[in-house]
Amino acid sequence: MDPESQDGDETTGEALAPEIYQAQGAVAVDLGIGVTEAMAHMKAHAITHELSLLAVAVQILANEVVIKRAAD
Repeated sequence: MDPESQDGDETTGEALAPEIYQAQGAVAVDLGIGVTEAMAHMKAHAITHELSLLAVAVQILANEVVIKRAAD
């Protein structure tokens, strides 16, 4: 699977890859936050590191990256 090949976008109604939803749930549980906030953290990470959302999700699921809560 090529992590750069498909992102999808929930704002346009396009389906997201299952890995994105799995990673979103993992981030939500790890940080003790809701899934909407977890997706925001994932998107911020993707933008900051110039990666696709799917690439970030694959890295999260492979334990190659850990999304942390922003400093309050």
